[in-house]
Amino acid sequence: VERGSAGAQGVSESKMPESLVELWSYQVDGGAFEATPIIANNQVFACDADGTVHCLNFADGKLVWKAPSDTGYLAAGAYHDGRLIVSDFD
Repeated sequence: VERGSAGAQGVSESKMPESLVELWSYQVDGGAFEATPIIANNQVFACDADGTVHCLNFADGKLVWKAPSDTGYLAAGAYHDGRLIVSDFD
């Protein structure tokens, strides 16, 4: 998601390439993603609606770790000072 600036104006000075190429994809069996993934520390953190937090390598999309829980996630997490902060259904 491109916010562009602290004011979320959606404007970036970077130019988009003429054509986009998918570098990697990630599939989960029977899972669904409602929450926006976050990128921090060269990792992608995606929380699924079935209750698992997935940590992927930003460069190649390979799974680094995953952590199941008893409830799902609908909102994006946050990352600060080396800590991932998530909020679940409950």
